Order: sequence, then C-alpha cells, then structure tokens
Amino acid sequence: MAPGSDDEPPGSGPATLAALLRGLRQRALLTQEELARRSGLSVRTIRGLELGGIRRPRSGSVRLLADALQLSGRDREALVEAARGEPARRAVPPPASRPPAPVPPASRPRRGARRLAGRVPWWAWPVALLAPLAVLLVPTVATAPDRGDGAPAGAPARPPSELRPLPERIRAAGRIVVSSQDALAPIVFVDPRSGRFRGLDHDLAQAMGQRLGVEFQFRKVDFTHSFRDMRAGRSDIAMSVFRDVNRAPDLDYVDYLDPGTAFLVRKGNPLRIRSRDDLCGRTVARPLTTPAEALLRQSQRCVARGRAKITLMTCPTIPDPRSPVRGQVIQRRCPATPEPLRRVQELVRDRGADAAMLDLPLAKHAMTAPGAGRHLEIAPPQIDAGPYGIVFRKADRQLRDAVRSALQAIVADGTYARILAKWGLAGRALPPAPAGGGS
Repeated sequence: MAPGSDDEPPGSGPATLAALLRGLRQRALLTQEELARRSGLSVRTIRGLELGGIRRPRSGSVRLLADALQLSGRDREALVEAARGEPARRAVPPPASRPPAPVPPASRPRRGARRLAGRVPWWAWPVALLAPLAVLLVPTVATAPDRGDGAPAGAPARPPSELRPLPERIRAAGRIVVSSQDALAPIVFVDPRSGRFRGLDHDLAQAMGQRLGVEFQFRKVDFTHSFRDMRAGRSDIAMSVFRDVNRAPDLDYVDYLDPGTAFLVRKGNPLRIRSRDDLCGRTVARPLTTPAEALLRQSQRCVARGRAKITLMTCPTIPDPRSPVRGQVIQRRCPATPEPLRRVQELVRDRGADAAMLDLPLAKHAMTAPGAGRHLEIAPPQIDAGPYGIVFRKADRQLRDAVRSALQAIVADGTYARILAKWGLAGRALPPAPAGGGS
C-alpha cells in the first residue's frame, strides 16, 4: 500500500481482527456508519477491517476505534493484540500458524506417486469451487469476545426456549412496522445527518428483532394519529413515549421503562418551586406527549386546600370537549409551533410560563442543548406519570406475547441494561410487565 495511507495490509496473521471488531461493534449496537462517524475513520476502512481486507491497521486507527467503542481493560487489550497480529485472548491459534511436523524420509512418496497424488479428479471440482462459500457461511466463534451468555459477541443470538411464536403474517412479511416520533431524543429521534431513526426505542426494537428473527421498521407518524394509524393496519405496534393511562379498551400495553417526570424552571428557581404544592396557582407548560393526569390530581389537591388551581398550557393546543383537563385546571392556549418540546422551554425562559413539565429523559436531554444551562434548571419536584409501554391492538395477542417474550429475553441476557446505559437511562429500568400493562 502506498505510504501515507490509513492502514496497510499484512501478509499473514490476524484472521481474528475482523471477527473481534465486528463482535465489539454489534455488542455496542452500532452500525458501520455510526462507528465510522464516532471514530473519524471512513466507512470503507471499517468495512475493510471487518471483512479482513485490512489486517494490520495503524496504531492510531486502533486507538480511535477503541475510544469510539468505549473499550477498556481486556476488551481494549484484545483489540490491540489482534491488530498487531497476535491471537486474541481465548482464541485458538489457527492451524496454519503451527509448523508442520516433519515427514520421515521413509514415508515420503516417490516422485511419480507425488505427481499422481497432485491431480484432482473430476468429481472433486464442485467441492473445491464451493469450499470458499462454506468459510463465509460458518460464523467465527473462537476469536470473538464473550457476549455474556456463553456465545461470542459476533455470533447470532440463540433464541431462548420461552420465546413465543410470531403471527404468520408477521413471519411472512419479515418485519414489524412501528408507529413512532422523530424528535424525542434520547427516546427516539431521526439523526439529521443520516436520516435514520436512533434512540432507546430503536435500539431496544432492533435487539428484540434479532431474537424474533424479524426487522422492526420505524415510520414517523404524528403523535395524535399513532393509534389511528395502528387501527387502520398501516402499522403493527406503536412505540414512542406512550403510557397506559386512560387506555382505550381495544389496546394493550407492555411496559418497558419508568421515565419519571420533571419540571424545568428558570435558572436559580426564583419562584422557589421545590415541591408539588408549590405548583398551586402557577402556570405550567407541557408538550402533548407528557400526560396531564398527575398534574390534574395535584390541581384538585390545591383546590381542596383552599389554594388556586394550576394553569395548564398544552403544546400544541388541541380543543377537545371530552378532555379530562376541562374543569380541573385553568387552560391557556399555547402558541402554535411545529416543535412543542422547544416551545415549552422557550415559554419558561421568556416568562410565559412558570415551569415546564417534561418526561425526565427529555428534560435532561434538553439541558444539554447549547445555552440551556444559562437559562433553565431541573427543579426538585417529580411526579410519577406511569411507565412507557409498547402498544398493541388487543386482537393481536399473539404478536403482543411474542414481543413481550423477546423483551424478557434481552432483559435476562443483559442487553436491555446495556442499551439503557448507552442512552444515559440506567436508573430508569423497569422489569417487563404482564401483558395488558401494570408495573
């Protein structure tokens, strides 16, 4: 390879590097494009390393990969050793690396016999032609790091015996279509650079899909139309900050996360909102995705104690005479906006509201935006608004049970905990609930 290139191929050695890197990337739930973006290397380089085309990467490239994969300890050492051409830990050295045993002179064939032995009979040609394909089809087991369930990280997940079967229509289609949102980071969002869905929900769905042998295909649907989309058959399930409060009689939920609810207030908390009772008589803004039921109960307690009702601004404002909000709180219209999460933050910052009620993961993510820490902070009071759930049509019990069994499988093997930690939600774990909701 020409001098100055990123990596240079060796003549021999580390067949272990490709499988090791692929296994570590899959364990981190990253695509090749995502790993390339994190490490600063090109997708072509990542692909070359995983296919074995590049066997001796430069030490700087290995360091970038290890940092991007957040490796430490034995995992980091194994990657460095494999990049040097040394066998990975617990890997069996390939037979080709061992010198062949010397053949005793008496057992060596005569020249004519050796020439005859070198000829390949006609019936062996198909076997010789198909042998390279067998190498591609057999997964490398000895060189990949342990996944925690006795199988290497690069190997396909072994479905536990308790996995429930999918409906025939889902198996035939090979996918489960998911109604979702595109701007609720870190729960689910569309990466503006790649245009692909990312986030906690997406990673959990892909992990469950690997167990069930199907793809979870996300599609953007307006939050207020998600259930309508599912009932019309355009999607199979809904998965996007949905809670099983006031659930419709034709829907079922499987709970998977306890998000919690927080309040954003102005920097320094000048109104001293330190408990839920401090919300009495205050104006609270919320996005439509955050349920208002807990706030309604608090407003009732305020009135029972002779204090003023809470004033509620829901963004976007959707007039609904059947809404449980009516009569419980004072309602104010929220200015029209395509980005309700940003709007409620602006209302607090610009003194249009005293506090904003958000799901805790969304509130923490909002505080990472440039300049947010100069104007806003998260106040102490938190309200339990219920867990997030995956939504199913009640008639789809077989699909519900299959997805729930896959959720239990990724909880059991540690994948669920790793995904939550990846998105900063390790403290919000929730054991999978019985079908039909509940915690």
